[in-house]
Amino acid sequence: GLPGSVIMARIELGVDVGAVPEVEAALHVAIAKWQADFLMVPLVHPRSRREPRRPRNEPFTRSDLPLTSGHWGQQILGKTSPWLQLDSPCERFRRQCELAFAQEVAWASHLTLQAVLLPPPRTACTNLAHHINQAALANPHLQFWVRAPLCSPAAGDTDAAAAPASGTGAWKSWNQLRSLCEHAVNVGVVLELGLECADDERELMRWLGEPVRALVVRTSLFLTNKRGYPALPRKQQAVFAQLMRLNPRVIVCGRPDAHGDGLGAHIAYLRFLLSKRPPQTPTERFESPYYDYLQAPLQPLQDNLESQTYETFEKDPVKYKQYEAAIALALTERHPLSAPAAVVMVVGAGRGPLVAAALAAALTTGRTVRVFAVEKNPNAVVTLQSRCQREPEWAAVTVVSCDMREWDSPVLADMLVSELLGSWGDNELSPECIDGAQRYLKSGGVSIPCG
Repeated sequence: GLPGSVIMARIELGVDVGAVPEVEAALHVAIAKWQADFLMVPLVHPRSRREPRRPRNEPFTRSDLPLTSGHWGQQILGKTSPWLQLDSPCERFRRQCELAFAQEVAWASHLTLQAVLLPPPRTACTNLAHHINQAALANPHLQFWVRAPLCSPAAGDTDAAAAPASGTGAWKSWNQLRSLCEHAVNVGVVLELGLECADDERELMRWLGEPVRALVVRTSLFLTNKRGYPALPRKQQAVFAQLMRLNPRVIVCGRPDAHGDGLGAHIAYLRFLLSKRPPQTPTERFESPYYDYLQAPLQPLQDNLESQTYETFEKDPVKYKQYEAAIALALTERHPLSAPAAVVMVVGAGRGPLVAAALAAALTTGRTVRVFAVEKNPNAVVTLQSRCQREPEWAAVTVVSCDMREWDSPVLADMLVSELLGSWGDNELSPECIDGAQRYLKSGGVSIPCG
């Protein structure tokens, strides 16, 4: 592969063929013949407008016996009935929809499905949000995916009239619903790629900041290339490529006879598009495990950090290069080549990335430095001392196992280097710690970082 390239996260491709009379046969065709990863099926027949308060002496949907729990849980996604209108002005119909919605969610939970696809929210969606929120709290293992049109619907789409306005209107409806659901982690959005995409780049960027769980691509969007195979128009290809940065699932929606090879031709084409994705940059590779996760603020003054935490810090592809550049600039501007060794104090040295940055800066600029690595964590001190023994370039490093506020320095520093800013306000108590270490700095010395 290319230098620095990494294996991209695998994106699952699935199919939605509408009605599924025999789920076992449909799943076999989707997986074995079309090479899809999953099949989306209606939880109940779309035209079954049942009255849950008046149960019949017959099942309201298909049995769970045709498939194993493993198939249901890993290869099947569910769709709620399209006629459900939980915010209908008709009280009787609204109550019927509420009961049917609860019935379908309970069935999806019984099948241990991963996710359920919901219809697009209307402008007034308070009651829908209320019931989604209740269901999401009661079924934390189940994902609730809300459809939203990214672009204008393609000509011939049967449920285009049921969708809200595309573009900003769709985002506002989604934003209202997820706010009413209190930003529940198991409520996400499924975007539907349309024929006419918005030209405003900001509109797409807004969706890129949302919890996009899947992208629906209808077969009616595809053109036929010279070889007779389906291909997306260039504009849709560009939008598709942008959205794939979020690693959503992709759902090909359409009739199974849309091509001579069925939906397998569309799946193969989309896999080809995915194979052309550029490799992740070092920054993306570093950040990707932390997308959409709240991180508890660290308190290194109170707690001794673990080796794994230090290792995570050290993977930052930008920060330490910038520190090295800043130290090199300070050495170049403040210390002539003929001057004595510059004293650099790294306070809160951890496992030594800032020490390594200072030594690299000295080598780059041709300056001589004397480095003091001050660290209160006795476990990290072991690493620092080991590096002094094993790495020849660390010969000029003195390790100090002490709280920076309590150490009695034998010399004054030309440069004070720290990384105690923290990721959430002042969670690492930078002012309190650095203030206690300011007495080590010479008059006219420089503190990195500084305002």
